[in-house]
Amino acid sequence: MNFLKNVLASALGFFLAIAVVFVLCVLMVGALLTFSLSSGVSAVREHSVLYLSFDRSIPVRSPGALMTGLDRLGLRESGMGLNDLLTVIYDAADNPSIDGIYMHPSMVVPATLESLAEVRKALQDFKETGKFVVSYGEYYSQKGYYMATAAGELYLNPAGMLQLTGIRSSTMFYKDALDKLGVEAQVIRHGTFKSAVEPFLDNRMSEANRLQTERYVGALWSHMRQEICSARQLSEDRLTAGMEALQLSLPSEVLAAGLVDSLFYKDQVVARLMSLTGAEKEDDLRYVTPEDYLASMSPAATPVPATGRRAARREPDCIAIVYAEGDIITDIPYAADAVITPSVMREAFRAAREDSTVKAVVFRINSGGGSALASDMIWREVALTAAVKPVVASFGALAASGGYYMAAPSTRIVASPYTLTGSIGVFGVIPSFEKLMHNKLGIRVESVNAVAHADRETVMRALTPEEREAMQREVEFTYETFVAHVAEGRHLSKETVEQIAEGRVWCAADAVEHALVDTIGTFEDAIDLAVRLSGAGEDYELMELPESPDWMSELRQYLNMEMRSARLKKALPDELARMAAPVGRWLSLRGVCAMIPYEITLY
Repeated sequence: MNFLKNVLASALGFFLAIAVVFVLCVLMVGALLTFSLSSGVSAVREHSVLYLSFDRSIPVRSPGALMTGLDRLGLRESGMGLNDLLTVIYDAADNPSIDGIYMHPSMVVPATLESLAEVRKALQDFKETGKFVVSYGEYYSQKGYYMATAAGELYLNPAGMLQLTGIRSSTMFYKDALDKLGVEAQVIRHGTFKSAVEPFLDNRMSEANRLQTERYVGALWSHMRQEICSARQLSEDRLTAGMEALQLSLPSEVLAAGLVDSLFYKDQVVARLMSLTGAEKEDDLRYVTPEDYLASMSPAATPVPATGRRAARREPDCIAIVYAEGDIITDIPYAADAVITPSVMREAFRAAREDSTVKAVVFRINSGGGSALASDMIWREVALTAAVKPVVASFGALAASGGYYMAAPSTRIVASPYTLTGSIGVFGVIPSFEKLMHNKLGIRVESVNAVAHADRETVMRALTPEEREAMQREVEFTYETFVAHVAEGRHLSKETVEQIAEGRVWCAADAVEHALVDTIGTFEDAIDLAVRLSGAGEDYELMELPESPDWMSELRQYLNMEMRSARLKKALPDELARMAAPVGRWLSLRGVCAMIPYEITLY
């Protein structure tokens, strides 16, 4: 007996020692990463070139110090936030040490088209200062080429290729697979176009869903094609004809069509950069990444001269930017970083509302929705803030369903040309595993209820007709509340909102036409509008909210997300993993949801 106790005590001590060592290692790594980032780098040297590759995603906001350190070590797929990347480009435009920008887009550009459009506009503004912007690629993906068209000089490798195919939207349908497994998705919904639940109910697109998908995919491509043709001075009809004939991929075809300026090998591009910067040899070229450039800047001085953004010293006038990216969920401990919760949003808006130096708020949204209840709780905070100072909503790639719900009371709404929005509709879904358990596995579950329907939300049996009716009432109540909030915030009648609601998704141009959005513009345009509405002085500052989490919270979030992602990627190929990810997300939701499922894939 004593021997067993000693063995158990030794084993326990061993595992405790391992745990202590692990915690100490984590603390040391976090401290080192934080110190390395805060210590900065030397100032940018003369005749430097800002180097952009677009090989990582562009979140709406840069992560905290720990996550930024992991990004730079290549341990995360996310990159610098849009807020900091725009700051770097605009600052570099006025920096005499920066001669120009060299773009070498990676073969895969993971950022959303909306984020890229914001950066592309900044590159065009940079080029207007007279500095050079050169782009070179061995292989241009569609998004990579879209960014390259902002350059003054555009080169393709003589053995390279261009992939210009247009935009497509893909949806995976699960009904047949669920039927084979014996799993029933019990769905209660309101909205003719609320196709968030279609993959569980059918094995193909409904006509209503196909109609809206064709509309917004066509609108996105039309705008992208117009921007490409305008930059390259091409005919849109000729570009479309060449694409449909599959004759715009080989270097000779691309050059003949005017899609690139010349066919250059890398050494020829290097020689061109040497000529532009005055470098005598290749080793004299001084490339600066956005991360190193940002680290070289003074934390207090990150100006954008066109708007006075982030003045070098504190002034009374301030514009608060509240960032909201990811799924909208109710408050839970240890939430992932890419989620939006009511408690975090409440603290952010309350801080902006109660700070007398904050003259206006820009609410930057990139979300397809989630919990309807959580969306309503955030709606309340936005409404309270808009009652005392201007709130300008700035839409990213998605501001739909719950994402639009939150923004409804904003003073003004600005959307990107590539925004998908609307989707004013709600649903509830409860999976039933009764047939799987009983017919496939031979397991039967029985419940004893103290009150009738106490097990209503169990996944071990199907809903009764009475329970379906009760859930339908909840869905209808939530939908009516959603419509009423939109009508109040947008100064429309309920009847008008219902005509454009029903869960339908709108592109930005159509959203403006239906008064769901005030204007189309960039993130910077939204900041400019907030300044004008508030009457803030020219030397205003930006206050970014919510406050960045401490590095221990960031590490916990990172490990949580990486473990879930690794399990899914291990089980499925990359594209299937990406398309199947919403299944677990939808089935894990409880209560009534205001959510959009769409995954638009650009190649």
